[in-house]
Amino acid sequence: FIMGTPRSGTTLTARILGRHSRLFMPGELHFFEDIYSRRREFGSPDSVSCRKRILERLSTLYGRFNEPLDQQRIEKLFADPVVRQKLESSCGNYRDLLSSFMEIQARSEGKARWGNNAPRDLFSVEEILSFYPDAKILLCIRDVRDFLISYRDKWKATSTENINRLRMLYHPVVTSLLWKASARKIAALPATLPEAHFMLVRYEELVGRPESTVRKICEFVGEGFEPDMLNIDSSNSSAERRGDGIFT
Repeated sequence: FIMGTPRSGTTLTARILGRHSRLFMPGELHFFEDIYSRRREFGSPDSVSCRKRILERLSTLYGRFNEPLDQQRIEKLFADPVVRQKLESSCGNYRDLLSSFMEIQARSEGKARWGNNAPRDLFSVEEILSFYPDAKILLCIRDVRDFLISYRDKWKATSTENINRLRMLYHPVVTSLLWKASARKIAALPATLPEAHFMLVRYEELVGRPESTVRKICEFVGEGFEPDMLNIDSSNSSAERRGDGIFT
């Protein structure tokens, strides 16, 4: 699970891991924020009717968080009645639903393991570990000054129709408060989590020494390093230079 302060390399880290031959890393899936937080409203998945309501919301989750390619994959998979039936009939709790949802996608892409990238999962660490006690958690953080500059320029690096949405989302006061809350959470985690559960990934180290940093990440998650992992695009960058490769 990749999480951390905003604009701190969570997407970059996910794209690097997604280049691995065994790892499926889709766009941000806000399962804990958008679905698990509503479990009282939805009820228990051991009820067929409740499970169908949860799956209906889950089936639109990527689209609602602006992940169009992942949404297309889900619509294609959910169009298969066998896939839909499996999810509707065999998942008796929220962990099973999330696991099956991700495993079906991973298999469709020929990958053996799956991960998730959502910065605000930081505030659901306890729930994530209750689902997956052996989870590996990558905590991304970046110098706060660079974070603010990245937010300042982010709206310039998007399509015209998306500018107003980004300007509202990336209000400097709101995002600064979010960074502060996230950084405090990261600082507190080592006191509550065993060291084997988490790794701190500093943005400056990732872009300044990508190969050595990615090798450490691979060792942490239990996979061998593959050189092709570094051949990613930087389309989520707010810098003027965008395209292939990792740059500072």
